[in-house]
Amino acid sequence: MNINHRCSKWSDRVDDYRNYLRRKALYYVSRHLVSEKKLIDYLERKSLQYLKKYDSDLQDLPEEMTREISLQVAKYTQMGAAGGTVYAEARLRSLQQRGYGLHKIRADFNHQAVDEAIQAQVLKEYKPASSLVQHAKRKKIGLFADKTDSGMTQLQSQKMRQKAFRQLMNAGHDYDLVSQFLEMTCNEELEDFLLLHDGK
Repeated sequence: MNINHRCSKWSDRVDDYRNYLRRKALYYVSRHLVSEKKLIDYLERKSLQYLKKYDSDLQDLPEEMTREISLQVAKYTQMGAAGGTVYAEARLRSLQQRGYGLHKIRADFNHQAVDEAIQAQVLKEYKPASSLVQHAKRKKIGLFADKTDSGMTQLQSQKMRQKAFRQLMNAGHDYDLVSQFLEMTCNEELEDFLLLHDGK
């Protein structure tokens, strides 16, 4: 009895739900640059909210809903409004501006379910040295540290270096790059570092 009641309630609202889902999908992709995974998660969340208005006991989406979500995601993916190379390129720019290293960026791409072929293509534009320098500037590390350590003991200076090393490694940067950067003592060395690793 209860199962039939649920089915009748749902079947009466299929067209209304489809219109609701289309509005939500259009709203989301028109305001955000999203991966396919983010769009799926968003539409699933909104669909559950819609469903619970009519049956609070349901925990999982009916097959009809998951099929409609797949159709909407496929539509916006084909249009280039969700996922794909455009999303990955924009995401890479954002993460580089925040100073993240390659390991962190790959982890982010994998979490967002970015296709491996797209990752390989987009990451050709990654600038490891520039990204590391950006992070160092934000965190005031190495050459960009506050010049207040002239009275430091050798032990204190070593501890500061170890802390800077951990910060850069935690941001996903390569061990050798971090080591090279922390050995620098002047801007000329920094310019050589950028030229060697980024070609600029």
